[in-house]
Amino acid sequence: MRFSPPPTRLLAWAIGTLTVAFFLILGFWQLLHSIPTYTIEDIDFKMLKGGSPVGFKLAYFGTFLLVMGQLYTLRKATAGVSQARIGRRRSWLQAHCYLDVGGVTLVLIHSGFPLSFRYANPFPYLRPTWGFIGLTGVQGFATWLVLVTVISGIVGEGLRASPSRSRLLRPWLKIHVLLTCLLFVFGIIHLFIVLWLKYVSAA
Repeated sequence: MRFSPPPTRLLAWAIGTLTVAFFLILGFWQLLHSIPTYTIEDIDFKMLKGGSPVGFKLAYFGTFLLVMGQLYTLRKATAGVSQARIGRRRSWLQAHCYLDVGGVTLVLIHSGFPLSFRYANPFPYLRPTWGFIGLTGVQGFATWLVLVTVISGIVGEGLRASPSRSRLLRPWLKIHVLLTCLLFVFGIIHLFIVLWLKYVSAA
């Protein structure tokens, strides 16, 4: 069974993907900053978290992999194009899965999950009256959504091999798309706070 995204969903995907790509371009220059030299005594898990040079690079490349994985949505929208020209959908789906698992792994390490996950409970860090800075807890929601969305993808792969796929795959797809949309929303808010407010507007 094949699903092609409707035009409205494809438009939302394009806006979300291009917005994240815009923030990746903004953050590219931060990648050029050198990584401090650490001694054995300095090495701990916090070196990999956000706010550190290593943590920033992990988040950047993790997000880049997640965006590249979303190109599968564009492939689904080209159902009428010859496979010989752009490749089989199954191959694109496999690439989507590998890229997303790799990206999720880097993003989770960046967040400190699970050993030093400061925003595991994001609600205490939500203070809407403070403006965008008061939405710091959003990164907690984004981290949980990254994890839940990739688990949803793994479940979907299991459903594709199930005899009941025709009955279960379409409801699962709706949930998976909803989770992905929420991830885009919370992820973009997080990118705005970190990249725009911290680096661009402060420059």
